[in-house]
Amino acid sequence: MNQADPTTRTQIADRIARTRKLARNASRRRFARDLLSVTGPAMTIALAGSLVGILTDRLIGPGIDWWLIAGPAAGIALVASLAIALRRRTGDLEGASEVDRSMLLEDRLSSALALAERDPENPFVQMAIADAEHLASRVRARQAVKVGLGRSWIAWPVIAAASIAIGMTMQPMHLLKD
Repeated sequence: MNQADPTTRTQIADRIARTRKLARNASRRRFARDLLSVTGPAMTIALAGSLVGILTDRLIGPGIDWWLIAGPAAGIALVASLAIALRRRTGDLEGASEVDRSMLLEDRLSSALALAERDPENPFVQMAIADAEHLASRVRARQAVKVGLGRSWIAWPVIAAASIAIGMTMQPMHLLKD
């Protein structure tokens, strides 16, 4: 493995700046996609559980404020979603690899990033970097890494609205009291 001096590394970094920026943006979009894909189902499950808790409280319980049931459930779901998304977070190389896969670039971006760190003086690596920079100028991370909301993003707001409506309008019935 050929180690380049710091000056050469800076020059290589300058030559591969567009590719690295595209990879970093793709990695950020992957994080946003992961966060949104985990948050929707987590909120749906948590708020469905809180809806059951609020209904149970209104039918047989002591009449706890609805937000004391729904609030912690939603908070735990959000914190857990963030923790899972942070755990799944990847680096620039994986971001470049996803751009390669989705745009059918045959690993040209990720190969250039990986090779630029190992042997920047190699003529093949310099050609790979030039090719990657050309491709990076034409590709946008938004095209390559789609970020969207799943079906659960329809469900959890409806469940939350039902929880709020029941919690605010239904009075405790105490059905199990004699």
